[in-house]
Amino acid sequence: MIEIYTDGSCYYKTKYGGFGIAFIVNGEVKKTVSKGIFPSTTGVSELLGCLTALKILDKDQKAIIFCDSKYVINCFNLYWLKSWEREGWPDRLKNIDILKRLFLEYNKFSKGNLIFEHIKGHKDNFGNCLADKLADYKCHKTFKEPSFYLK
Repeated sequence: MIEIYTDGSCYYKTKYGGFGIAFIVNGEVKKTVSKGIFPSTTGVSELLGCLTALKILDKDQKAIIFCDSKYVINCFNLYWLKSWEREGWPDRLKNIDILKRLFLEYNKFSKGNLIFEHIKGHKDNFGNCLADKLADYKCHKTFKEPSFYLK
């Protein structure tokens, strides 16, 4: 089973953000992704990190996705996405475009192939620390608008 660590960052004063993803198999880093986003928020960056990981992952692959955002994890483990879709994507939700796309990508996987687990951020976990470093907005030279990652 592949382990995927995702993280997002944003500096609230400038709205420059980024996300980072680490794909790890048997303790070995197989792939990393690091992208800049502007304008952004931490929530947008966290959601786009998870969305991008799902878009990259082979749909038949079994994976455990670790994220330090309880919001992202609860979208799956507490079935928030499914509930919001049933409700017709209520206007009270922020980032509906990203949430809809996240739900669409998630539904492309066979049931049981994805496990979502919350992990405490900035702790002694190699995968989480790597994703955190990859997400740091200061390391990006180019930035794309959030909608770019929804294609």
